[in-house]
Amino acid sequence: MLDPLRKKISQLGLPSWKSMGMTALFLMMFLVVFELALQSNFIVRALPFPSPSLESHYPEIGVKFERLFQVKGINCLFFGSSMIDAGLDPVLFEKGLEAVTGRQYTCFNMGLAGVQTEASTAVASTLTHWYPVEIVVIGLSPLDLSSNFTKTRPIAQMPVFTYYERKPTIEGFLFNHFRLPWYFASLSHVADTAYLKEQVEWDELLTDRGIRLTTESNQVQEKDQEVTLLDYRVNPTDAQALDTTLANFKSRGIQSIVIEFPVHPVYYPYLVEGGETAYQDRFIKPVKEITDRNEVEFIHTQRDISSIVTETDWFNRNHLNITGAEKFTRYILDKLRNEGGVK
Repeated sequence: MLDPLRKKISQLGLPSWKSMGMTALFLMMFLVVFELALQSNFIVRALPFPSPSLESHYPEIGVKFERLFQVKGINCLFFGSSMIDAGLDPVLFEKGLEAVTGRQYTCFNMGLAGVQTEASTAVASTLTHWYPVEIVVIGLSPLDLSSNFTKTRPIAQMPVFTYYERKPTIEGFLFNHFRLPWYFASLSHVADTAYLKEQVEWDELLTDRGIRLTTESNQVQEKDQEVTLLDYRVNPTDAQALDTTLANFKSRGIQSIVIEFPVHPVYYPYLVEGGETAYQDRFIKPVKEITDRNEVEFIHTQRDISSIVTETDWFNRNHLNITGAEKFTRYILDKLRNEGGVK
């Protein structure tokens, strides 16, 4: 029966099973070699920035992961929005930890501009499965837990970030175990000139450890302020994501540190409608309930910020520049050291 079939295949000019098998084997070998090549920092720097999904619309995230892929021995990660992105120096922080504990740390700042806690905790949960993470630092402000902002929320639903904790899929498996899908997904941005231009800007702005290298200083004027968050309440989706993530880290022996990320003192009364009282009742109190429940250190900083940094240490009303980040990082380390916050 097989001979007539082989003859028929030959007559049709179709490839034999043997040639198809050889082609598949060659393709597999090519993919393996390419995957191994992606472990080389030299190769990675020559490629487009990786993308966590074909549907990703966040230029910074590709640059962050390009930086992340090049750092070896990560065991300390920062998560949050642009405030931690610009405000906490990973190199200074790891040196401070080493001085306190005598252990070696390699920290990376994975803060992302405009990201809400729902998304930042999804990224955090994933990366703690990639690396032997011992310490996670999460930066929070009312802006991170506001329902007013929706642009970055789709990040939390990307298969790469739902794979371990919520919704395992084949796509999620591939993105979590291989680098090739990240560079394949980056092809979706090749024709998007605005996206690529913004990535170049992020490439110039971010250091090899993920912090923004912003040197500009700007004075914040009270006459320019108006209330940002009207009738503010912590968004339940973000609160639940924070609670679940901290509980997960606790169960896995990962130490979490939550930091209240401050805004400029002039802007502070205008951040939340109702000023100081509303800020404490509607932001600090619910976050503290979550951190207390999970036995997590919650470092308060807003009331001290005027004594930590000066006017020239602000890039704008809610972002420090690099000198401000250095001072703020040293302050956080002092708090951890004096209050025994590092286990």
